[in-house]
Amino acid sequence: GIIQAFDYLAGFRLPAWETDLETVRALLDGADIPLYATALREDTVDVRDVDLKRAAVVIGSEGRGISDEALALCRRTIKIPMRARCESLNAAMAAGVVLWEMCR
Repeated sequence: GIIQAFDYLAGFRLPAWETDLETVRALLDGADIPLYATALREDTVDVRDVDLKRAAVVIGSEGRGISDEALALCRRTIKIPMRARCESLNAAMAAGVVLWEMCR
């Protein structure tokens, strides 16, 4: 899988780069930064119960989710708690909630 950084984010221009998942994992391991993913599995925990102050998080697409390859590299999966009547959040909204939790 390829990880891509976009050439802009909101009002800030950032350099674009891309790499593979193994390189990202090696960089995160070298910096002692855990990698989490937003996905539902047996071991998934509430996003509010994980220390995200120094972490990286994979957010999957709404239709395909996160690849098995990317999930295998993650320390654990996290979820955004929602009421039973709520179906899901789109990827952009989920990323916003997770980023807010990371800064909280």
